[in-house]
Amino acid sequence: MQQLQKGLALETEFFLLDRLALNVPTEIVISEDAKEWGPWAKKFIDFDLLNIDSPEEEKLVEEKTIFSFKGMAEKKFSSEWESHLLVKGELCFHYPEGCIRCLTPVWQDLSIPLQLAFLDEKFEKSSLLEDQISFVFGEEEYELFYFQKKKISLKELFEELISFHRPDFVLHHEECKGLCQDCGEDLNKASCSHC
Repeated sequence: MQQLQKGLALETEFFLLDRLALNVPTEIVISEDAKEWGPWAKKFIDFDLLNIDSPEEEKLVEEKTIFSFKGMAEKKFSSEWESHLLVKGELCFHYPEGCIRCLTPVWQDLSIPLQLAFLDEKFEKSSLLEDQISFVFGEEEYELFYFQKKKISLKELFEELISFHRPDFVLHHEECKGLCQDCGEDLNKASCSHC
């Protein structure tokens, strides 16, 4: 079994199909906090929509926000689909979402089981795959994606999956009073002259 070193896929942006041996399962283990991601993390932590009072709190949020993926990838070859990649694993994301009423950070845990198949983009127009979003290899069904020039962007894929699975509305408490519409005071912590 081969092992893809921690962080390689995210640091290099692309998972290179040529790096994998044919029919040899490869373990993929990625676990990083938001500081290690650099600018990419800003797509998932919108500090403008979190009620954070200090740089120390912002740093703590970055340290506590954890992204991880653990799974197996296997490069396959068939006369019909040529070189393709099958990936199984679990994408996990521990992150803060701002309460829709008062912007208090509410910690969320996403756990997304993945079963993905990557085919060369030239098959995207194939009549056999027209309008297909999943595909069966052997007896298992995989969500279908395509790669260009034997490069697979895990960042882009994980970004799409996390965005799709994030909850639309989060409340830190059912009785949340929200923010004052005139002055922005958090009404859960204090009252103001407007209310």
